[in-house]
Amino acid sequence: MKFTKTQLILAIEEDLLSFLFSAKKEGIIYGITKQASLILFKNAVPIERWEIPDSKIDWKKEIQVQLSPNEQYLSISNTYGQYGLVLDLATSLKVMELNRQDYQVEHSGFPLLFFEKEGKQYLIHATDWNKIDITELDSRRLLTERNNTQYEQPHYLDYFYGELHLCPKGKSLLSSGWLWGPASYLRFIELNPWLRENKNQSELGSPANLCIMSYYWDRALCWVDDSRIAYLYDPREEGFDKKESVEEGYKTNAGHIILYNIHQFTAEKKISFEGFSRNEYQGASPDCRLYFFKQRLLISSLAKGTYVLDIDSGKTLAHEAEMYLERRIPGSKKFCREKEGKKIEIIEIVSA
Repeated sequence: MKFTKTQLILAIEEDLLSFLFSAKKEGIIYGITKQASLILFKNAVPIERWEIPDSKIDWKKEIQVQLSPNEQYLSISNTYGQYGLVLDLATSLKVMELNRQDYQVEHSGFPLLFFEKEGKQYLIHATDWNKIDITELDSRRLLTERNNTQYEQPHYLDYFYGELHLCPKGKSLLSSGWLWGPASYLRFIELNPWLRENKNQSELGSPANLCIMSYYWDRALCWVDDSRIAYLYDPREEGFDKKESVEEGYKTNAGHIILYNIHQFTAEKKISFEGFSRNEYQGASPDCRLYFFKQRLLISSLAKGTYVLDIDSGKTLAHEAEMYLERRIPGSKKFCREKEGKKIEIIEIVSA
């Protein structure tokens, strides 16, 4: 696999807090500044600016930004905070206030995810520490209204939602959150029944759910297909000694990439892999990323660079020590990262 690297320098004075590339319009970038402005760029040149409506977002802290699949709606929220909002880019109006309440919000990213179904735009968003909802954006209708977040209520869920991931065909939703312990917990939700039949579908247990007794949630992972995910893991996260690691099928004192089948509820493959940095608890560091592209796994971190692995053999095909894939531009072969406030590095896969 080969890559090219280019750099854009945005023609503005202020620094960006976050940005997004359009997946539909070549050269278009949406940027959020520290002055609470939304800037539309064309080939790095600002062509339009809006002041973001009043909200409770803390502009001094890290924010996250997402676009709806049709790029009409844009969400902004504090990554580790309570509040956010949704803008309609066609009118520049605020159409939703986001609030996930204030319990333990500093420990996991704000769960937010746009998706499209039958031409309609939807947003999955946290409304409490243990509750996520679906809103249909065009009608502004909350489709999953229910009252079940309090202890001992029917369908009460003792779970902190984390980063959300939707499988390629949009059938299964994954939350990389946590339970008291604390412990990492991967939770799977079938989207169609939740959207059409049962407002409490997100609270129902799934045999695919997976508890990993470690402090590492918002875990580096990706969907491989509609049945499998890949995620970074180290047996030492759970305090396994050498004997326990061998008994569970792992190499000792080594990190791994786990290929997990959500329909068979089992780890199909455990690939020994050391090319990612760790935190003090042996979980992967927060900068680690994992992507899937044409039977290849791309594992990237600031300290280790980017590795390319063949998913079938587990063999390392390439290593770019100075290259970091911070985020993928949806629907493309490109990745991007912000550098020094006004510079954006773009990395493109030119051959698989």
